[in-house]
Amino acid sequence: MKTDRFYSKNQTEFNKLIKQFESDYDFSKYPMEHNYQFGVLKKEYRFGKCNYCNSIIDICGIQSHGRVCENCGEIIHRDYWDGSIIRFYMRDKNEQTDGSLEITLQLKKPPVDRDGEFEFDLISIPIDYYNNVQDKGVVINQLKKHNGLIIYNTETDIAESVILNKNQMNICETTTDRKYRIPENHSSVVKIWDGVEYSEFDDFPVNETITIYKDWLIKKDAKEILRRSGMSSRPEFYSGRGVKKCDLNSKHLIKIFDLIYQQLKEDAAFNFCRMLFDIDQLSATAFIRNFLALERSNWKWPTKVNKEKKINSDIELDGTEMNAFATLASKLYGGGDNEFLSFRIKNEFFVYVNKFLNKRINKSQRKASPFYTTISKAIENVYLTEYAEANNYIEIHKNFILNHL
Repeated sequence: MKTDRFYSKNQTEFNKLIKQFESDYDFSKYPMEHNYQFGVLKKEYRFGKCNYCNSIIDICGIQSHGRVCENCGEIIHRDYWDGSIIRFYMRDKNEQTDGSLEITLQLKKPPVDRDGEFEFDLISIPIDYYNNVQDKGVVINQLKKHNGLIIYNTETDIAESVILNKNQMNICETTTDRKYRIPENHSSVVKIWDGVEYSEFDDFPVNETITIYKDWLIKKDAKEILRRSGMSSRPEFYSGRGVKKCDLNSKHLIKIFDLIYQQLKEDAAFNFCRMLFDIDQLSATAFIRNFLALERSNWKWPTKVNKEKKINSDIELDGTEMNAFATLASKLYGGGDNEFLSFRIKNEFFVYVNKFLNKRINKSQRKASPFYTTISKAIENVYLTEYAEANNYIEIHKNFILNHL
């Protein structure tokens, strides 16, 4: 989704921005927050597209079970089939999940649409997720407890099936023959603007949402700078992913550098550059941890912590099982040359910094600026070399910086 942010310096400028965009963006759906206003495009631009007849259709329920194309009448999305095995918990009348018993049943008749009823077979109850035999009597009692409609054979009085609606179930998994089956989908989401069709992932010509900030009310701390650069301010968000340009790249670093230079001036920006030299593997987690430590030390580098031990780990846990699992999986299956990619990202960043300083510092002032002298030496001696020589040069240059401040 394409979005943009606008920062107003005072209330008058804020009101002007609201007036400027109110003809194209709807601000009424979202209440005014303390320091910003969120808006979405008024004009309808997202639609569904049927892959059978290629017609543009209503996007409502485009990927819901049983969705039918209003033009050709074909079913364009299906989640459930005859014989699908569904694992679920029952819900009470307030739709609160009863976690006392997990039930696994086979569909006898799938719902017609997303609001339809499920009919499950009770004659032959499959083994559960853990390959245990389910007690039929216990399962039926649980179904009755939550108002499942039990269908009995009129002659034998044996429970043959049960009818449930989706609100009565908290579905955990749907499988077919114990193998996961991807939902059958014959539709897509498209965006249309000025008669041109775009896929959901194409670069859209206009902003779909905008946020107008009251910048004078926002504290310009390290976390805010990270957010404005397009990153998360939580190191655990990227935990265990290693060095990936989709998480952290030179564009992020350039944006952060510019914000520091604007808000905190030259000395803080200089120490930010020093910090980057000390991070061997530039994973997003290691970078954020060091960046927050830089702020805590009043934008001086190295910090007390880093004088004793570098913070180069790309692991940061937030206490949740999901975060721990994702971290472990990424460490087991991750790969790539982290040092080489870190070098490339730093190279792109410091080339920008060198050009930035050349524009802003007059030739007569350059010799008196330790910031300019150090960075220009870095570009000349380190960041324009081939990677094969990079490790040696980087180590030499770290010593150069520390000895010439």
